[in-house]
Formats: sequence, structure tokens, C-alpha cells
Amino acid sequence: VSSQTWLSQVSRSLRSVTSHRFCTAPAAALFASRFSRVLRSSKFGSVRTMADTAKPEAGSAPAGAATESAEASKPQIEWATLKEGKAEVLHLPGEAFYNPAQVQNRDLSVAVLREFHKICEAEAAERKASGKSQGQTPPYEGLRVLEGLSATGLRAVRYAKEIDGIREVVANDFSAAAVESITRNIEHNSVQQKVTASHADASMLMYQCRDVEKRFHVVDLDPYGSAAPFLDGAVQSVADGGLLAVTCTDLAVLCGNHSEACHSKYGSTSLRGKHCHEFALRIVVSCVEAHANRYRRHVEPLLCVHMDFYVRLFLRVYTSPNAVKRSPSKQAMVYQCNGCGVYHFAPLGKVVEKGNSIKYLPGLGPPCGESCEHCQHK
Repeated sequence: VSSQTWLSQVSRSLRSVTSHRFCTAPAAALFASRFSRVLRSSKFGSVRTMADTAKPEAGSAPAGAATESAEASKPQIEWATLKEGKAEVLHLPGEAFYNPAQVQNRDLSVAVLREFHKICEAEAAERKASGKSQGQTPPYEGLRVLEGLSATGLRAVRYAKEIDGIREVVANDFSAAAVESITRNIEHNSVQQKVTASHADASMLMYQCRDVEKRFHVVDLDPYGSAAPFLDGAVQSVADGGLLAVTCTDLAVLCGNHSEACHSKYGSTSLRGKHCHEFALRIVVSCVEAHANRYRRHVEPLLCVHMDFYVRLFLRVYTSPNAVKRSPSKQAMVYQCNGCGVYHFAPLGKVVEKGNSIKYLPGLGPPCGESCEHCQHK
């Protein structure tokens, strides 16, 4: 068959696919436009037969006119414009994940990073004044931020446009469609000098940035569900004293509805109760601390909140083998009554200090009997 006949057959098949009731009109237009470009740039689009190479008949339209007609018949993509903060992104339903319910999350993140930039400036000035900055910590020249799961790139663009102390933002995503959206929104907002699109697996990208000179001042993880699979790479790719921002949306797991899943993901067994949201925060902090301890690092919470259907944590990550030894004394087993809900703590370890002597001992327990002293339930 000729190339024109083949292309017409493909076009009919394409129309039947995009007319399916599960395929939205904007997505169909985008798919048709991309597929047409692929056909024109592929070897099939350049197939020629004897009939194709024959001279045009008298009175036929010139080739240029046919090309202009084909360009005019291209489906026009109508982008939806989303404005949030100082950013404006072009978006298509189904192209990349966008959650309008997370506006408060992004607003909070911008506010925290502004303050963190001020903290970093003050600490850098203090190190310079004390003479401790040489050879230990790279000079501070502004925040380098990694957004591991960027989707549309909205958060990265907001960081670049709303925080004065931003030096570089790497907006990464594993989805090719998401990276295309990120690149488009970077150009649309004219932040090419600060924001870079990255197409990679988030964990692998963070593992590649474990060297001191490659580490980021801020690593931001906002996945769909649990952030647990990314934490091992995250605690290694944050600079000493840097900020790890983590979002977890699996509150049903963290608040006691699926305690077995909580143990498999976070290494803790969640409990039901009025304290469940605070316990959810502490479970995530404990999980991050456990990952950091493997690399002689520990975390200090800067801000941890529960909002709507998720928890958001901002943790500073430090390197200190001595501080890691105190980690068991900051964690505990929780014994909760099934009747009245009263609970007791049994620390996993304790620190005994006598003069210059410091001993790290295992904790003692249990702190209560088998039955509750208040209601006699177990």
C-alpha cells in the first residue's frame, strides 16, 4: 500500500481509540497530536511507492499547500491554566498528577524553606566567624533543593519564584509525561536558570547524590501514599544539617486500621486512639531516624504537622556517631489499655552519665502489669 493509504488506515484506528468513552477530549487531542508527530518523524512517514513518486497531475495542489492543510488540520490542545502562589502551570487532566487539596502543604513548605534559608545564612556566618568553615562544610551560597516526585513541577516553580534564597531546584519524576509537563511549566514561568527537569528513578537519583559535594540542602518527598521506599536514599543525599521534607498520605495505616502494614512499611505497630495522629507523626520520625542511624546520622524535628488526610514532616539531618548512640533512649514501646485507653511508655534504652563517664544501657520494663490498674482490662 502507499504511505498515504497506510496513514489513512492508522488515522481511522486512532479516531476509534480516542472516541472511547474512557478517553477524555483533551487527552485524545494530546494523544492524536503526539502520535501524528511520531508518524511524520518515523520511517513509515517517509515511505514512498512508485505511485507516490509520480509527477503530480496537472491542476493538482502543490506539495506546500498540502502541508499547510495538514498543519491546519492538527488538533489544537487547549491547556488548562492553574494558578497557585506566584506560579502558573499548564495542565491536562491525566497527563501528570495534580492534587488541589495539597495547596496548604505547598504553602507551608514555601514558608518553612524561607525560614530555613535564614537559619542556613545565620549558621554559615557563625561558622565563618569561628573559623570552622574551612574544610568541613561547603560554603553556603543558597539552597539546593531536590523534589524527588515533582509531577507537574508546580512546587519546584513556586520554590524558585517565591523563595529568594533558592540557588537550584531539581524537579525529578519517573514518568516521561510528567517530565514533559515539568519542562513546559519551567519555560512557561521563565525559571530555567533555577529549575532543572530530571527524568530518573527518585531513589537512584538520591543514591547518586550521596557524595558530600553533590548533596542537597533540602530533599522534598511528596509521594502518593507512603514515603517509606524513598527514605534510605533521602537520608544519604541530604547535606549535613540539611532539611528532609516528607509527606505520607497513608493515614489509615499510620493510625491503627492496618497495623500489620504499618509494621512492614515503618517498623512500628500503629495503635487506635485519640492520639493516633500524633502517634502517626512519631512513627514516621522513628522510621526516618532508623534509616539515618545506619549511616551514622540522626534527625531533629523542625516542624511536624497532621493536616487533612496526610502528615507533613520537616526534619534536619545531622552526622554524629555519638548522637546516634542516644537514639534508643528517644524511642519507646507503648503499652495501651484496651478498655480505658490509658498508655505507658517503656524506653528502648537509657543514658547514664556520671562525670565524664557516659553509659548507654538497654531499657527496663514492662512499666505496667498485665491488667489495667484503672479498669482491669488488658
